[in-house]
Amino acid sequence: MQSLDHGSCQYRLRAFIVAIRKDCKRGKFKWPKKRATRPKASLFLDAPTKNEVPALPAPRSHPSPKEHNRARELAKGYVRRWMAKGVSPKRSLIVGDVGCSKTRPSSRDEEAPALTARRASHRDMWLSIYGRNAHIHEMFKWQTHRSLEQEFPNWRKTISESGMGTAIGNSLHAPTVAAILQKVIKHSNLQEVQI
Repeated sequence: MQSLDHGSCQYRLRAFIVAIRKDCKRGKFKWPKKRATRPKASLFLDAPTKNEVPALPAPRSHPSPKEHNRARELAKGYVRRWMAKGVSPKRSLIVGDVGCSKTRPSSRDEEAPALTARRASHRDMWLSIYGRNAHIHEMFKWQTHRSLEQEFPNWRKTISESGMGTAIGNSLHAPTVAAILQKVIKHSNLQEVQI
């Protein structure tokens, strides 16, 4: 299933296997239908501050000069590529992976490339109209549509930002999983449980 088709703003194909015992089966299982619209990545981002302007990655967005130079080169390449397509990265949100190799660049217009453990833990998602990389709590919203601080107010006391990024990148898009589970409950003798 493509996460974009089920309420996610990130491009990520996932394989799901559903098995329902014959003695529990109620009708034929049907996969959730695609949503008519796809949410924009910008809906899950903080409002820009006065200090944030469309730009290339800030000097301290990567720990080493070599990584920073590669990130800047990738961002410049994304700007050139989207400008050639007639899209202005200063006006339209381009989300680009600035932690990848130069031979495998990945960027999308108002959608995020697949949010992996490495990309999330290193905060490698560059946001063109902000001139910065995505924050951990913004990537959490991409995955869950919820606020990290409201769900886990004390998370910084128990896990590092990098560790939380790894967990976010390894997780499944919550609304997609919920849609599948609703279908499983409907087509089996399972009862909905109120929590």
